[in-house]
Amino acid sequence: AQGLLAHASEQLVAVEPVIAIHLLEAVLAAKPGHVGARAASIAAHDALLATGEDHNFWAGGWLRNQVERLRQLPTD
Repeated sequence: AQGLLAHASEQLVAVEPVIAIHLLEAVLAAKPGHVGARAASIAAHDALLATGEDHNFWAGGWLRNQVERLRQLPTD
């Protein structure tokens, strides 16, 4: 989990939030309450929203829903 989280963080720094999200989904599938993965995933979704990826009504709604869902996950 830590290796994937580190790689996802590198992708966020490299402004590749979609890649980061894919990596973080794997971490969260194995450890749903992983605090670091959840925070990084929220940051990646927020980065997509900030870059205008929400110009599509449905995409924006999905991104905002994912952020809310991630915030409500129980933590380890």
